This record gives sequence, structure tokens and C-alpha cells, in this order.
Amino acid sequence: MRFERRTRDEAFEEIVEVVQRVPDVHEQNYLAALILGFSGRVMADEQKEQLRRVLEMTDLLRELEREFEEKGIHKGELLKAREIAHNLLAEGVPTEVIEKATGLSREELEELKKHLH
Repeated sequence: MRFERRTRDEAFEEIVEVVQRVPDVHEQNYLAALILGFSGRVMADEQKEQLRRVLEMTDLLRELEREFEEKGIHKGELLKAREIAHNLLAEGVPTEVIEKATGLSREELEELKKHLH
């Protein structure tokens, strides 16, 4: 087996991608906890925080997917609505306007606000 040399940042990005692909949320959280535990001394604080944010967003997206499937809305539509809402929130558009325009709930929009950079 041949291994490629990666920078710490490249390795971290790959780890985040692998964690996001785990289908079961409990296994995903367990894996992330293991990664944080084993690499706590190696990871920069901002990388630890990024991994935590990724997990929070993944949990939120899974919940929203389930909710939208129940409403008959496709994943692509959900992701596009969330992307538009994120952009509008970043521009300071009032939540009520975004809620009407995208069909996303106030709770979903409040959660998106928490993750604005």
C-alpha cells in the first residue's frame, strides 16, 4: 500500500469529509469524539472547533432532510433554500422576509444564524 504525504490541513480536511460521509449520526458523533480525543494535542483549536461545527451542521441537515421529505420537498431544493437563506442572513435581510421567500422555518433560520462566519 502506498501512502501520500499530506500537510496537517490536508489531512484534517480529509478527516472532516470522512466523518461527514458516515450515515449514522451516532456513529458519526462517536467517530468525531475519537478523533478529537486521539488528536487533541495535534489539532489546532480552530480545527477542533471546525470539526464541532461540521457535526452540528450535519445533525441539523439530517433533521431538515427528514422534515422536508415528510413535506415532499427534495434534498436539492432544501440545500438551495438553505444556501439562499444563509446568503440573505449574511446580508442582514430580516428573518421574516427570508422565511416567506424560502419556506424555511424560523427555527431553521435561527440555527443558520448561529453558524454565520
